Amino acid sequence: MALFEEGAIVAERAIMRAHCLTRLYASMTHNRLMAGEIDVANHYLALGLAMSERHGHCATCHALLYPAAISVHIARGTLSSAENFCRQLEEAAHQYQSRAWVAMARQARGELAIAQNDPETALTCYEEASQAFKATGNEYESARCLTAMAGIRKKRKLPGDAKIAKNVATEAGLIMERLRSTAPISEP
Repeated sequence: MALFEEGAIVAERAIMRAHCLTRLYASMTHNRLMAGEIDVANHYLALGLAMSERHGHCATCHALLYPAAISVHIARGTLSSAENFCRQLEEAAHQYQSRAWVAMARQARGELAIAQNDPETALTCYEEASQAFKATGNEYESARCLTAMAGIRKKRKLPGDAKIAKNVATEAGLIMERLRSTAPISEP
């Protein structure tokens, strides 16, 4: 009996290890993208996808890994692959009806729409994502969506865009300022 219990503990840890590693690879992918290291980001993405494949389907892991995959494929110019991952993320969000996942899916679709030169779809998606992130209490991602919307309007330059872009950018700035002011201060 003790041997079975020890085996169960080892198996449980192995499963958790796979989940943790997949999620870490998703974070590392985003981190390297933000640093402009697309090849390194792609490497971490490949490791995350391989880990996920080896250890079976985990919707939560995929919900974190797919947005990273979409961003990497956009950065690499492989929009058909980005579209495939975007559809998978949207399907997972629809299936699990998680507001956070819906927000991530709409944000990813907005990012892809920009890459596809479709500012109207991007604005709609980012607006939906911003509202969904606000509803889940994720003000940081909501502000990122607002910032993206401001950038789209500044670039598009239709009548009224400049004023709306300024207002949206101001709203995003206020959110970020509030988040900075409420962040805990660590002591040296």
